[in-house]
Parts: sequence; structure tokens; C-alpha cells
Amino acid sequence: MIEQRLLREGLRAVLPEGYEVVAETSTGKEALILSAHTRPDIAIVGLPVPDIHPDSLITKLRQESPRIRVLVLSALDNVDVVTGVLRAGAVAFVAKTAAPEILIAALLNAASGHFYVCPEAASKLAEYIHRGGANLLSVRERQVLEAIAAGSSSKEIAEQLHLELSTIQGYRKTLMRKLGAQNVAALLRAADRQGLLAGGVSRDGLSPAPAGGSDV
Repeated sequence: MIEQRLLREGLRAVLPEGYEVVAETSTGKEALILSAHTRPDIAIVGLPVPDIHPDSLITKLRQESPRIRVLVLSALDNVDVVTGVLRAGAVAFVAKTAAPEILIAALLNAASGHFYVCPEAASKLAEYIHRGGANLLSVRERQVLEAIAAGSSSKEIAEQLHLELSTIQGYRKTLMRKLGAQNVAALLRAADRQGLLAGGVSRDGLSPAPAGGSDV
């Protein structure tokens, strides 16, 4: 599933012999439908996905077809993207700037049941882990966290950030996983302990009310 048409055509041109494209689409929802019908061995997911959080898409693809191997092709602007898709179940990650032979290596490894991360992403992952990056949040994740702390619902956050509801739900799951929380109260307490919330939280795990009044 690759959003950009030119990129999809370019991928067709570099596919090694023996590989066949059985379906292609530009949206996550269509990818789930096509995957259920065609049962591909490998799904190439190009980011960004316009209508669903990539972690949710990968999880759903694997739930629908447990044997599918997901290869993610993405810009390497944020290492959180790499860690997120790998945790969701992708077996390979390739930066969009990588040479064609890197993509081929990723395909061959994925087809063989092996994991593969392109050298550029592997270098960033090593740096990320070395500096304790497992607890860091992306800019967007911080925005969602602050909105949750302010008491906004997922629907309200989606409207505020101009994103799909499913995307916000994906971010909430990612935040829960990263901070080891099972519910919103625990999420906010964990975020407060790590200094991720500017205003802090009260004992019950809710953000303090603004000075001069409280919300009902």
C-alpha cells in the first residue's frame, strides 16, 4: 500500500524476478479489504497513510493474515516511526531515500522470515536507544498527550489537530504502550513522573483545573 502513484510504479520496476504485485491501493482501509481478498505474502506499506494510523494498519493486517510480512517504506524524519511500526509487527523498514538494492534486500529478508532495517534507520535506532529514546515522545504524541491531559476526547483531539479519529486512537495506544499505562489516569501519572506534562497532574491522575475555577 503506497500512497504516491509514481512511487508505486518505481517499486514495480525494481521488484526482483519471482515477485508479483497482486494488488495496490492508496488508502489503509482499501489495503485491509484487498489483503483479505488476495492474501499476499508481503505487504509494502508506504507512509504516510492518509486514513489510518500506520501502527493500527499493521496490527490489523497481521490480525487478518497472521502469516503476512509487512515491509514499511517511509521518510526517516522521526525515529519513533521506525520503533512504532516494528512494535506493531512490521518485519522490515526501508527509508524512502534508500537505494533500490536496499529495498530488494529488505524484500528478500522479509520473504525468508527475517527482520531487516536499512542501514540509515539502524544507525538512528542505535543512537535513539543509546540516549534512552524508548521513553521519548514525538511532537505529535506530545500534542495528543497534552490534549488528553486537558480533558479532550479522542474526537475533540482529532478535530483540534485535523486528523482522523482512528489516527488519534492509534496515538493513544502508542502513548499507553510507551508509558506502560493501562488507562488514562495511569498514563497521566506516568507522564507527570517523567516530566512530560507542563502543568502536572493531581492525585487522581487528572490535570489540575485552571486557576480561578474548575470545569464541571
